Amino acid sequence: MSAVTQCPKCNTRFRVNPVQLGAYRGMVRCGLCQEIFNAARYLRDGELNSQPIISSTQKEVQREFVESLTKGAPITHNKFYASHPAVDRMGVAVVKPRFGWLWAAAILLFVSLVAQTAYFYRVELVANFPGTKPVLTLYCELLDCSIPLPQKLDQLTIESFSLVRADPQQASVITLDVSLRNHALYAQAYPDLELALTSSMNATLARRIFRPSEYLKVGEDEGRGLPSNTEIDVRLLFSVVDLNPSGYHLDLVSSPLNR
Repeated sequence: MSAVTQCPKCNTRFRVNPVQLGAYRGMVRCGLCQEIFNAARYLRDGELNSQPIISSTQKEVQREFVESLTKGAPITHNKFYASHPAVDRMGVAVVKPRFGWLWAAAILLFVSLVAQTAYFYRVELVANFPGTKPVLTLYCELLDCSIPLPQKLDQLTIESFSLVRADPQQASVITLDVSLRNHALYAQAYPDLELALTSSMNATLARRIFRPSEYLKVGEDEGRGLPSNTEIDVRLLFSVVDLNPSGYHLDLVSSPLNR
């Protein structure tokens, strides 16, 4: 059973059958103005227009319509309408996703952030997560940096200390005894000991800083640091020529590598 459709451009009406509509998804060409349109959208009730040009050439129009649509078309019509080239021939641009560079930029930014964090917090990372040391050591070899032991002075305390004359016969020789403790959960770099001798008026007469290499006992490895929750005893002998101190102050100071 045929139906009547109307060209949306020139308003000419002509007959189409279900086979034609089904084969080309309703797309037809007007025999008068050559406009291509969806016949199903413009179906009309009633008879054809009375123009003789259509009524006399209806079969020719249908033949031209079929030839124009089948000319150069692939054998499988489903592939013709499903493929992107068909859409392109209708003048519709195929939109392609453009998010690849955004993902690349996000990944690059994330890697850069991780690298900076690893560099600036490498000491803390190794102290709290010892398993990261091999990776961070290799990382520092590439950047020509080092991973010193951490040193948190608030986790280091002087448990006790005393300053006495070592020999009554040698008034200028003084002995300094110190007990130093590490309260951290990880080994720490040994601190410097700063000793200040004062007068009776609390004026500083002399000041000296003792490095770990000066106060550690023979055989103790400075590079291994002060172990976690460990206390060590230190004894130092030094001379105070021409000084008569009546008091002293002892403080912990960060070593140069940790300043």
